Amino acid sequence: MDRRQFLRAASCAGFASLAIHTKASSFEVSGEAQNGIIWRADSKKGNVFLTPTVHKLPRHLKVPHQISIALQQSDVIFIEANTDDKALPEDKSSLIYVDTNDSVFENLSPATTQLLKLKLATINIPIEKIIRLKPWVISSILEERELADSGFESLTSVEQLFKEIEKGSGKKVIYLETISQQLRLFDSLPDHIQDAMLQNYLLQKMSSKDTQKVVIRIAQAWEQGNITCVQTQMKKIDVIPANVEETVNRVMLANRNLAFFKQVNEHFDLIPTNFATLAVGFNYYLGDQGLLRLFQDSGYKITSLRISK
Repeated sequence: MDRRQFLRAASCAGFASLAIHTKASSFEVSGEAQNGIIWRADSKKGNVFLTPTVHKLPRHLKVPHQISIALQQSDVIFIEANTDDKALPEDKSSLIYVDTNDSVFENLSPATTQLLKLKLATINIPIEKIIRLKPWVISSILEERELADSGFESLTSVEQLFKEIEKGSGKKVIYLETISQQLRLFDSLPDHIQDAMLQNYLLQKMSSKDTQKVVIRIAQAWEQGNITCVQTQMKKIDVIPANVEETVNRVMLANRNLAFFKQVNEHFDLIPTNFATLAVGFNYYLGDQGLLRLFQDSGYKITSLRISK
């Protein structure tokens, strides 16, 4: 697996799939938050447009007008990570592969092993191609393959659309994480959790046509500003097993939300900023440990903004 394949599979497919699992939020905000796609958080130190993003979009979709206005008004844009980053950690092999002379099957349960072998035979991938890869990498590769089989060989993301809009604008873009940091987070998941997540993916019975329909619905719902529909459709293709959900949400969502929030606030403390945009994955905003709650509890006034066409 070369660097391009690794980055694509790990940062675009696998990492995105983990970032969409939060329980229904008890958090309420003014306005019609459940039908919006952008919120404004106002405080004395600065104002932030909170913009949930989707990591897989058909390339023909455009940034909605209301979000374009927010980007134009912002002095700085915070984006989850730079997917164009080519700098991989020196120990990348230890992130991708199981220990020398081991096979992935030594780290998998019998049930997951059986399901994986059946899946590989069905889609004509030789076992030797994946036998030394870690479970989380295999999940990413299989998801990417599924998307390709669904007719989505070439996808973009909300973050990429934002970067294209801001090219040449002179606005400051701050990346909250590096690709290396994200890969290490993924690799930090214990073996039994990687096993459970791979098994859960393999148990899904969605056809390529079903996957295509869901991805299109997610993209359209994001474009239309329908938060509820985005959440409902995402859960159809990525479901975290209940027995590992708490750990995954803590590592992949709650802890990172605190880090994202801290970086935005520290920027306001150091550099006078009128408006900023925070663009990270969809469900980082939701739930009792989501970004909306963090901003509100820190004294920000949260307002939902309607999408205007």
